[in-house]
Amino acid sequence: CDRARRGRGSVFVYSPQRNRFSKVATKMVNPPPGRRVVRKGGELGWATAFMGALLTVFGAAHLLTSSETIAERSLNPQELTALHRAHHARRVHTARAPLLSLVEEAVETIEEAVEAVDIITHHHHHNHVEEGGGADVQGQEGEDLDDVVIGKRLQMPDEDEEDGDIELRQANQDGEDVEPLPEQPPAALPKLSKEVRKQLLDVCSRNDSRPSYFKSLSRSPRGKVEQIKSRIHWVSRDGGNIRYSHMSTISRLPASATPNRWMVVWQTSSTIEGVSDQHLSMSTSVDGAKWDKARQVPIRQKQALWSPVLFVPPQQGDKQLGGGEVWLFYTESTNCLRPARKLNNGYKIPPRYAPGGDVKLVKSSDGGHTWSTPSVIMTQTDGAVPKVIANQVVVHRATGNWVLPYWREKAPPEACKNSKTPAFAGALVSTDRGRSWHPKGQIRVSGTWLIEGTAAERSDGSIACLFRTSRGKLYQSLSFDGGESWTGASPTSVPNPDSKVNAISLTTGELALAFNDSPDSTKINKGRARLRVAVSCDGGQRWVTISELEEGSLRMYIHYPTAVQDGDRLLVVYSVMGHPHLHLGDVGGIKIAEVPLQQPIQSDAA
Repeated sequence: CDRARRGRGSVFVYSPQRNRFSKVATKMVNPPPGRRVVRKGGELGWATAFMGALLTVFGAAHLLTSSETIAERSLNPQELTALHRAHHARRVHTARAPLLSLVEEAVETIEEAVEAVDIITHHHHHNHVEEGGGADVQGQEGEDLDDVVIGKRLQMPDEDEEDGDIELRQANQDGEDVEPLPEQPPAALPKLSKEVRKQLLDVCSRNDSRPSYFKSLSRSPRGKVEQIKSRIHWVSRDGGNIRYSHMSTISRLPASATPNRWMVVWQTSSTIEGVSDQHLSMSTSVDGAKWDKARQVPIRQKQALWSPVLFVPPQQGDKQLGGGEVWLFYTESTNCLRPARKLNNGYKIPPRYAPGGDVKLVKSSDGGHTWSTPSVIMTQTDGAVPKVIANQVVVHRATGNWVLPYWREKAPPEACKNSKTPAFAGALVSTDRGRSWHPKGQIRVSGTWLIEGTAAERSDGSIACLFRTSRGKLYQSLSFDGGESWTGASPTSVPNPDSKVNAISLTTGELALAFNDSPDSTKINKGRARLRVAVSCDGGQRWVTISELEEGSLRMYIHYPTAVQDGDRLLVVYSVMGHPHLHLGDVGGIKIAEVPLQQPIQSDAA
């Protein structure tokens, strides 16, 4: 039923032998032997939607009647088969599962089935298979649904969101009384022709001899990319006086600073996001798998701290700039305190600061044991629009500029008297190796916010910045002059459930993206689940998923990734968080996934 849910307005062929659906490029009247055409609104569509739900419920009911507990025995082959079929033709990763997980799977599957039936009922007129009268229309079997982006975003629910995203979204969308921004110089045009830029970006071309991770991916006999299995470890679990951990960042440490090679920093608090005791925590590791006990970053603070970003300045000649220092950017609230409130269900939300404030910087030369006095690199000067950061600094090769994406995020009116200046995104750019920083760009799109931008340099020398939006897709802006100016933002094909993503440049010039593979943020877990890693060998025009990190569950958010390349592997840190509606307490924390990469292949140019 997941296939039926995602396949709005599309036609699919079901293969019993392969036990999965495949997308059909064109309509088919006479399907190949052994396959059936799924029609929107047809009986087979309904049967397909409910089959997974029924199998899951029956499997869970059978296990409930057993005198043994799930934890004490392995599932028998019949139960495993039922679970396998029920989980939307996805793999079952373990032979042992607690009973709660089975019940969650049943509820989740029924929820998806109901949604699929609703879509079939209301949207079947968008696409159907023609019957009789006319020549057959031949079609070719396309990619598996996990490799294509389909579907559209559903309407937002009317109920309150306890994380406050609805109020923040509304505050950051243009209203009638918004003043126009000052005129900005036009974005710099690319210096290279379109043909030359396409040639530089297209690393995956058969005629290109540059090394490529994309070309090294293992494929099935049918050409489908085989997913890379990742190894996942905990960096820090919530517990004790910590019940909220989020917005993690990772960096390799300078060799001279400490025996540890890796550092992860994140924001954390005793209750929920934005309370006054929200601070930064850190952990270090030698190998990226086993992590030291989390400890608070010793930064003097007055209000809530937000959005840490680690950065190690590049070497200058044979000398490390800053003498082996690691830099930590973050933001600190200055005002914009949202008052306490009580929800309809009786749950009380304490006073919370809106995200962001002043952008600050501290430095450490001893692996994070001590830190310098904070310096402010951008102030919340107007007092009404906090400044926020979320992703890594890009060092532009051609200009040497350091580019740190940021955005202005308005607080709800009850927290701050909003100025009439609209919210927008841009970048803080340093042309003197971090001594001074200057805001560049005023990127905005009517009807959605552009926040949590992630920048990566492409193989043609341009910088692409991808933004979280409320429109179900990532938006992208480009800079052709090292971050000094930016084009307008336009939608991409990458789904986005209104959640942070992270893009990085690989050593081959290709791009890697860690993201939630869903355009739907309205379901309890459908948005911030399905955490994936994808690569692009043409500058972000097309993306191919290479690793499925975690699926998530009915109860959990799996989201907010940050990635870094370490030789022939990717390390991805991300947040695990109980859904705010469920009040699960300290069930989350920070995880890290290790994604091994094969040696990049270098093709012989034709």
